[in-house]
Amino acid sequence: MTDFTSWLGTSCVVGTLGVSAFEVKNPRCEYHNNPQGIDALHPRLSWEIHSDKRSVMQDSYRILVSTSPELLK
Repeated sequence: MTDFTSWLGTSCVVGTLGVSAFEVKNPRCEYHNNPQGIDALHPRLSWEIHSDKRSVMQDSYRILVSTSPELLK
């Protein structure tokens, strides 16, 4: 089982299409860093974006869900 933190971080960075240099840090689901069994019908996902450049802001996101990283490819 891949832990949530490394999976979400990798997925967000790959999805940026090389726009600005930034890093996704502290991904969470229902306010937990690496949840094991969330029972929320609509779980809340959150993360922080860090960049060396000023005024870097997120304007969109896409979340893909799968049972394994291979299936996302």
